[in-house]
Amino acid sequence: MRQFQLFQLVLLCITINTVQCANILGVYPFPSKSHCILGHALLKGLVQRGHNVTMLTTYPMEKSSENYTELLMDVNLTKKAYERVISNRAWYKPIIVNTYSAFTMISKALFQDPVVQQLINSTDSYDVVIYSHLTQFALLGLSHTFNASSVLFSVISANHMLAHTMNLPQPASYVPNLFCPYGETMTFFQRMHNLVINIVGYLHLRFVNEPVERKLLEDNFPGAPSLDELVGNIQLVLINSHITLDPIRPIFQNTISIGGYYMDDRKPLSEDVQTFLDSSERGVIYFSFGSNVKYKHLPKDMVRKFIAAFEQMPYDVLWKIDVFPPNIPSNVKIVTWVSQLSVLVHPNVKMFIAHGGKGGMNEAIYFGVPTLFFPFYADQQMNAKDAVAAGIALELDLNDFTENDLIASANELIRNPFYKKNIMQRSDLIRNQGMHPLDKAEYWINYVAKNPNSKFMQSRATKMPWYQVIMLDLFAVLFICFIFIGICLYFICCSVIRFIMQGNKFKRD
Repeated sequence: MRQFQLFQLVLLCITINTVQCANILGVYPFPSKSHCILGHALLKGLVQRGHNVTMLTTYPMEKSSENYTELLMDVNLTKKAYERVISNRAWYKPIIVNTYSAFTMISKALFQDPVVQQLINSTDSYDVVIYSHLTQFALLGLSHTFNASSVLFSVISANHMLAHTMNLPQPASYVPNLFCPYGETMTFFQRMHNLVINIVGYLHLRFVNEPVERKLLEDNFPGAPSLDELVGNIQLVLINSHITLDPIRPIFQNTISIGGYYMDDRKPLSEDVQTFLDSSERGVIYFSFGSNVKYKHLPKDMVRKFIAAFEQMPYDVLWKIDVFPPNIPSNVKIVTWVSQLSVLVHPNVKMFIAHGGKGGMNEAIYFGVPTLFFPFYADQQMNAKDAVAAGIALELDLNDFTENDLIASANELIRNPFYKKNIMQRSDLIRNQGMHPLDKAEYWINYVAKNPNSKFMQSRATKMPWYQVIMLDLFAVLFICFIFIGICLYFICCSVIRFIMQGNKFKRD
């Protein structure tokens, strides 16, 4: 028996040593700290598994190893472009148009960054380029520059932007657009609205965003293949998703779900926060609107209602926010930064108040913490609706809630075992996957690094013209056939009627 165990150990060591050590470039140019944190968690896992990793990022991350290199962009270039477009809201501009316009401005701004230009002209060698997927398609030229395999990583799981890139079907009948405040079950008018938003988004991406990306590709990567060809060469898509985290969506076989991949990356809590959580006898409510929502974004009356409600609650509150609001009650502790994973895993945390971002929602499910959502923007409303439908959360309108609404919702989530039972069912499933999500991601990244020309990993849909993907040519031919048949039937009917009328006239004569 001991000899057999020794043989297994030797075999494992041989297997580990034969795994290819790849040179990996991670591209995270979007001016969102949470996106960069999620990207860094994936890359950190690859570093720990022996790969050499370089990360292009807008925010400085933790240097985890000697085989990790960071290329720090000037976040102000892209962030100012993003905020300038988003803040320019108008009644006639749907939020999807503002957002996609912002993506175009970000694409133009990031190529002005000297760090990006140095990377484009670099003589370094990479086997795989992992792109944080939004709509910065021109950066796919890096795969051509380094002769590397292309991998997309979506931090917000499967969505319509990813579906547009990969020509993936997203039926408007039951898949809500992430800019629509709907869950899976939609009324007729909601499905109609969802379809209209899908069409508007598709047309904007196709005829506004893509021409800009094509021009940026030509200007910055001379001699590179066309944008369509680069998209068609994408071999692997990683999504921050799991069956417990998202409703069922259509995906291709080269799409790998790695939801829960970063939940082990927990940082130690400060002594005062640890003591606050440990000593709470009433239970703790953790309150955070993420890294992008600042105190200055919250109206004063809204802050007042939160503080007044917290003061009346029979619970302690840990509130993560960038400044210290005035008149904080004794049961509330303010922190400007805290390891969210380390807080949610604490047994005394009974509830989470969040904005509905994908990261926070996934973490709440993973650690089994019922959540009260106050959605702000983008996919947050859809995430909240899905969580409420699953019986693991409640939702309040950020602009139309009272202190009593907040208190009643907190009591319902904490005291009613219905929510805890439902979320623990999902938590148990995602925490007990057959293979760790990082191991799964590393396996497939390693595969495409060793097999850059694996055509079977590429969807045929990405190489088809858009009108063929949506079968517009087939519908056009069928429409013409129906029109032709209708015309023929019309003339046949007219001829028959004319023949009958002529026959009757002949009889009368």
